[in-house]
Amino acid sequence: MGSKMGFIFDQTPDNYAELFITNLSNKLEQFDRDKSLSDNYDKKKISWELSGLLLFAIEWGLYTFFGINDDYKTISERIMVHRYGLATHKLGENKAEEIIDYQNNRRDMYFSILKNAGPEKLKDNLNELLGLSFATICGYENDETIKALGIKYFMETTEEIMETLNYAELDANSFKWDEFTGKKNIKAIVLDKASALARNMSSLLARAIKEMQQGVISETKIKVEDKQWWSVYYNFLLYMMHIADREAFEYLNKSMRKVFVRQLLKKVIEVCIEDFANYSRAHQFRQNFEHNFMLFQKEFASYERGQTNHLTENLTYMFAKRIQKRLGLDRDLILNLQFFQFSTKLEFILDIPRLLIDTNEMN
Repeated sequence: MGSKMGFIFDQTPDNYAELFITNLSNKLEQFDRDKSLSDNYDKKKISWELSGLLLFAIEWGLYTFFGINDDYKTISERIMVHRYGLATHKLGENKAEEIIDYQNNRRDMYFSILKNAGPEKLKDNLNELLGLSFATICGYENDETIKALGIKYFMETTEEIMETLNYAELDANSFKWDEFTGKKNIKAIVLDKASALARNMSSLLARAIKEMQQGVISETKIKVEDKQWWSVYYNFLLYMMHIADREAFEYLNKSMRKVFVRQLLKKVIEVCIEDFANYSRAHQFRQNFEHNFMLFQKEFASYERGQTNHLTENLTYMFAKRIQKRLGLDRDLILNLQFFQFSTKLEFILDIPRLLIDTNEMN
């Protein structure tokens, strides 16, 4: 869903394609040099299959980042050009066509495996399924060594793809919070920071959710009622406020954290009720939103950020599932991954740590 929010590249699609294919080639060479695998394994066969898994990992990273849009298609097309050029240079034209067709077949096979597995089998560990599938395709069904090898290379590749794309997006679009440069975290400044975050967060989410809505309609052909999208908007506000509170725990002392979160809640509510013509409705919204924020804090407090052993322990993953349920699309695996990525990108763009860090700590 990346470029649907207007994100831009700091490099051309051709640059990215060349970078990703070079990465694939380097990983195959790394595997070929690795002497740790027992001679009992057919290393040539595994290397051949690994090239297909790595191509899938690249496509998967692009797909979860962009969805099916022009950026995805353009980079994929340029990847094909670079793959053919590299393979022809190393192997000759006839052999190049053979390995490219084989890799394409394997890439499509992995996509089919995920599609057929369904969300219930994938919810705990996507990597586990891919590792098992890789071992089976290599001819070593249930072999823990080959399964672990597949998981390692898949995770490394997808993480590198996402880091590359996210960094470009973050660098071009993140809030710099320059107005707070050189200002210490005294109470007045912390209040101003909370107010600024509330304004920018509300504005960013309003645009982002509208574009998410267009993307969901485009990809699923399903029309979701407007009231459900309002629920999504308010839930994203709760999520980003929850993230802000976690960051405040890291960067502010206990009293300033309380000041920051109270002001953030107050200002977010003020933004939300600006268009309410009816005072009683505005008052009711204020009470409900405050209550929902407390419930959200309690519900999501136990989940972890970053890498977890199981997806059901991951904060962003569980929030993505919540959004799917709000939209009535909770059985769509691809949407879950895109909502996950969408949430992560919003965190990057708002860059709350940059806002909260004390100037003295940066020196």
